[in-house]
Amino acid sequence: MAVYGSGGPAGGPGGGGKQEQQWCLDQAHYYCNRGNTLEESGKIDAAIRAYRAAITYHSEYPDAHYNLGIALKNRGYVEEAIREYRRTITIKPGHADAHNNLGVALEEKGYVDEAILAYAKAIEHNSQHSEAHCNLADSLQSVGRLDEAVKEYHIAIAQNPGDADTINNLGVALEAKGQLKEAILAYSTAVANKPEHWDAQCNLADALHLRGDLDKAAEVYKFILKYNPTNAQIASSLGNVLHAKGNHAEALAAYEVAVKNNPLDTITHNNMGIVLQTMGEVRRAIAAYQGALRQDPTYAIAHYNLGVALQSQQRLDEAIAAYRTAVKHRPAYADAYNNMGYALQSKGDYGAAIAAYEEAIKLRPDFTSAQANLKHALNKLDGGTAKTIDLIVSSEDQSDRGAASAARAPRPNGAPRPPAAPRPPASRVADDRVAPPKAEAPEHHAKPAQHKAKAHALHKEKQPDKKDKAKGSFFGGMFSASWL
Repeated sequence: MAVYGSGGPAGGPGGGGKQEQQWCLDQAHYYCNRGNTLEESGKIDAAIRAYRAAITYHSEYPDAHYNLGIALKNRGYVEEAIREYRRTITIKPGHADAHNNLGVALEEKGYVDEAILAYAKAIEHNSQHSEAHCNLADSLQSVGRLDEAVKEYHIAIAQNPGDADTINNLGVALEAKGQLKEAILAYSTAVANKPEHWDAQCNLADALHLRGDLDKAAEVYKFILKYNPTNAQIASSLGNVLHAKGNHAEALAAYEVAVKNNPLDTITHNNMGIVLQTMGEVRRAIAAYQGALRQDPTYAIAHYNLGVALQSQQRLDEAIAAYRTAVKHRPAYADAYNNMGYALQSKGDYGAAIAAYEEAIKLRPDFTSAQANLKHALNKLDGGTAKTIDLIVSSEDQSDRGAASAARAPRPNGAPRPPAAPRPPASRVADDRVAPPKAEAPEHHAKPAQHKAKAHALHKEKQPDKKDKAKGSFFGGMFSASWL
């Protein structure tokens, strides 16, 4: 039952009855609309006071509670906003916008399962609520329910075909399902609807790179950089594509743009080192790896690549130290143990080399290069008695004996690894020198699961005439991208 302000506030009628109730309703409408005006002008604290005043005059005025929830959420008072949305729903169970906004607030607090239920309730009361469908899809995707997420995205898009944000997010879900072709189509549709949707453009370029369409990927990255010239991550991604294409000088230029705009980017410093090493500029490569390590001393891949570069210059003690640091920070780094063994063997320390090779094989039992290197080191150590050791190495593996392989660097967005450089043929007889180790493939920046902010529906009650019941007008908050 509604509770109205009683006793006749200052300036109000006394005596109770219908006249007083109508006066309280009028005051509630006035303060609710006053709150709307204040909030729209950015005076959120004053708006909160106005909405509370409206509730004082009419305790069960759902739009005052709802608008108060929005204002509280905008001020960061999420728990209080949740209470107001719940109060709105108690008074008016079919208030779809309140269910939707409750879901947004719950998800912000980490209650994803409850948020999913709230979005579903919003849709139950308004099946055409495209924002609720999209928010539900986002939440389902975040918990790995991809099939359901894709279904909800399709519903939202059917209701709002030009919504580039939702189409982009559909692409993200499809890519997560492994449907790369369909994801590329979704990203392409998003950018066709909104060419300046940089998140969709970036996702399109990443997906093209993943599919191996390097020319098209490079074209899209360059388009993004034309309008976002200081975006370091896009410049770095362009560098990776150009490196994969074999355009090393252009790749280096792209990496240089990236580190200029983000000097703290460890991944790009590392990748710059790789392309410099590929170009034969080993000293500059060493400096690049060291630049990465200044930003992140625990970056195992950069320690590994530094070891490879130092080893190529016969700076064996420094290389061994770099490999030891790499395995300190990544204990299961089999390639680093194998390369460490090679460096130790080059110094004549066969006992330590054997221990390193054995650790590499322990970590990766099918590591045939480490097996071949171990057999070779044992032969050198005991004059051939190692021939009896049961190491199964195929003739193909023996022809590739001693090649210290480069591990696949983590590539969160799954870009293809560039072709390995040709290895010099290794002698089939025991040799003191085996093929030198290779640097890791360029590493890629982690790709966000989504590139857009959550929807926030705004539903304000307006009163065209003081004596009439307040009428609603819906201001739907569009999704805004925030990744770039």
